[in-house]
Amino acid sequence: MKTKLQYILRMEQFLEVSFIRQFALAFILMSLAPIMLFTYVIYGFNLHLIIKPHLPFFSITIVFIVLLSLAGYDLIRRNMVALHVFIKQAQEILEKRLNQKISVRSTGDIKRAIQLFNGVIIKDNTEHVNSR
Repeated sequence: MKTKLQYILRMEQFLEVSFIRQFALAFILMSLAPIMLFTYVIYGFNLHLIIKPHLPFFSITIVFIVLLSLAGYDLIRRNMVALHVFIKQAQEILEKRLNQKISVRSTGDIKRAIQLFNGVIIKDNTEHVNSR
């Protein structure tokens, strides 16, 4: 059932979009938009003339913050893509391709989750064959 907030914000359309696009939009709203707004206010109201004597490397700092933000986006995006591939392959397995293993290039927790999932598939297939 739709809540009033979802109806007002039309969130159901946003929730139907892939979670990679949802993540990209959330990233822009949470990191790049505030940085751009902050920079606009500083330069739009000529506050940089006041700040520059106290912080001579202010412009370089803003560029550095944006670059760090983009580097963080890339790291998170890689995991999101690996998770998306994992979900697609898991759906294929659910559609009765039970002997297929999932292979995704990833590291860390996502790689461990895939290895565990593959172990469950192998164990389930072995039990299914032995029960015949």
